[in-house]
Amino acid sequence: METFAPLTKAERRERFMHKTRAEAGYVFKYLILTQIIVYLEAGAIPCLLDQLSVSLNLDATQQGALGGVVYLALSAASPLCAYFLHRFNPRIVLGLSLLCNNVAVLMLALTPTGYSYSANMLILARAAVGFTQAFPCIYTPLWVDEYAPREKVAGWMSYLQGSVPMGVMLGYFIGTVSNWLVPESSPHVQTWRWPFLLQFLALLPVNMAIFLVPSKHLIIRSDNDREATGSGGTESASVSSSDGCEDEVQSVEVEVDAVKTSVKGDDGDAEATREDKKTHNADGTLRFELEPLTYGLATVQSILTVVDYMFRDSLKYIDDFKLVVIKSKSTWQENTSSRFSTKRNVDEWEIKLCIWCLNAAVAFSDITRQARSVILTSGTLSPMESFVGELGVDFPIRLEANHVVNMRKQVFVGAVMHGPGNVNLQSTYDNQQNPRYQDSMGHLLLQYSQAIPGGILMFFPSYSLLNKLVSRWKKTKLWGEFIEVYEQGAFSDGLHELLRIPVFCLIVFGLTTVYFVVTGVQYWSTIFMIKSLHASKYLVNALFVVVSGTGPILGVFFGGWLIDRYGGYRGVAQRAKALGICMILGLTAFFISAVTTFFNDVFITSGFLWLLLFFGGSILPACTGIFISVVPAEHRAIASSFSVMVFNLFGYSLSPYLTGLIMEWVISKQGQPKSYFEFCDEACAYRIGFRFCLCWSVWSVLCIGSAWHIASRQAENARLAKNFYIAKRPVDAEC
Repeated sequence: METFAPLTKAERRERFMHKTRAEAGYVFKYLILTQIIVYLEAGAIPCLLDQLSVSLNLDATQQGALGGVVYLALSAASPLCAYFLHRFNPRIVLGLSLLCNNVAVLMLALTPTGYSYSANMLILARAAVGFTQAFPCIYTPLWVDEYAPREKVAGWMSYLQGSVPMGVMLGYFIGTVSNWLVPESSPHVQTWRWPFLLQFLALLPVNMAIFLVPSKHLIIRSDNDREATGSGGTESASVSSSDGCEDEVQSVEVEVDAVKTSVKGDDGDAEATREDKKTHNADGTLRFELEPLTYGLATVQSILTVVDYMFRDSLKYIDDFKLVVIKSKSTWQENTSSRFSTKRNVDEWEIKLCIWCLNAAVAFSDITRQARSVILTSGTLSPMESFVGELGVDFPIRLEANHVVNMRKQVFVGAVMHGPGNVNLQSTYDNQQNPRYQDSMGHLLLQYSQAIPGGILMFFPSYSLLNKLVSRWKKTKLWGEFIEVYEQGAFSDGLHELLRIPVFCLIVFGLTTVYFVVTGVQYWSTIFMIKSLHASKYLVNALFVVVSGTGPILGVFFGGWLIDRYGGYRGVAQRAKALGICMILGLTAFFISAVTTFFNDVFITSGFLWLLLFFGGSILPACTGIFISVVPAEHRAIASSFSVMVFNLFGYSLSPYLTGLIMEWVISKQGQPKSYFEFCDEACAYRIGFRFCLCWSVWSVLCIGSAWHIASRQAENARLAKNFYIAKRPVDAEC
């Protein structure tokens, strides 16, 4: 007879997820391909902007709106993504969003020319593209976090992040090829439609394929849902006893005949392979009986641990242990007739022999022996004397803050006898089983949580009642309303805390400026060099593929290597040093951006644009890590979502639109007497607008410089505090 070690609920869940991750690996390749295809239009539009402006008669403001509206729509769709992905099957959500995205791309390709509404229709189609892009954009990182092999999560996430610029650059290359196919002397040939038609055709099979993916490979499970419910799982009984409590009858697994039975436990339905003793009822039906008790290694270890505590220090704690016998009844149904499917209830009694320790000082004694210092912090330790007596340790250093609650003005004590629906809220055992009591209690607590902005702390008479109520509220969908109220309160409180962290705010707005400039370079560089430098579009396309394809990527690698070489950004002192390095890189990028538009040679301009993207990209690794690290762990999810919203609204979206607005304003001043821009033509307007976009980087220098100044002061204060305590340490030792 061979016994198997028991599996915990977490181990069964991890075994199921390990198998599912291995099966779902193909979905990752599918998502990478989807990301690349979906973002083709993001690269094609900047490349074809000159053609679009001629064919659809776009002014500079409309050109800017065409570039910025996609990010605005993406930001608007983000809250809806969370709502739909939380409440509906991801396969349906992704399938419909990709279908709508494909229709929006087709609208881009088939936008009619020669009409007054043509430009607005193109912008509206681009907004629809951005709105529908949000669903796969938000879902894919969640899928990677759920299904990627645990040792490859970071690598898979980097591949996922790299698929977006890969799609953008591929789209720019396709736009370049479509430009090359038509000579510059034939502008009437509308090759700008071809990249969008190609994307539409490429996305069709991808769209259909999502409906063939099993739902179990797409569902993002919450902690409560991630249960091992699949074939091939293994069920085992618990044989643990941290309290020295041993079952007189326990289940073990043996492998003799491998009888397959269907077992339903706390984790849901699961098929388990186990060997039980087979007997026959009087009616001929099979009945399974478990093997008798077999003590395993865990049982022996638990008994030895209890005995060690009982006989420690010359039987000092022997009186703190009590022997307890617990008898409990469980009821199950047994078939009495195979012909009529009748059943009868069968009662089984289970007896547990437990050894209980009634003194907390027993377990705490190990800590006091092994640790040099023990620090206890809590809001509920008062009165201190009784707490010291319970743990059996005297705390020589104690600090107790004054109570901030005004007992007369801020504390109200009352009893609520009836809940919504005039339901009696007496928590008797019989009343607790009543669904009306459970629902009324839930609605009452929901009303309190909605009315009290700071949240509530609720105590229940027992864990069994708590679990019973939560289970009921989940079935009636009331639990989801609790989560929504919590998330709303958590977001507002977290956002308030974030705005009180100056380093976080300054770096986020500094990075927003960087994204503003980078987006402007990627969107306006092509048309600027064509119109203002009068360069061939074929040459411009070829140069910009090299500039935008290598500059930012090499800059990111260089910035990460440089910061790591100087010790990283972890810790107050290293944070200040890293921000100082970012300050130098930012100043270099600003000086480059200030002179880029003063050259008339396309090669020199391309070289300066490459340097600008290189040094701008080198800022990103350290600053991105720092603005997350300065935020408390409980607010980092909010910090990430808030920063993405700011980047989209004031970086990616604002850059094309505001730059185009400046260009259009300069053009409107052309020919006006005594105007500074009286003799400024279209080429001049594009140069001034692009110069404005590049010089916007001055705000990045100011923000990162201010963050560096604050971080330097924090590092200096930390250094002084450290020196103070080092100087005090010998004095304390003598005392």
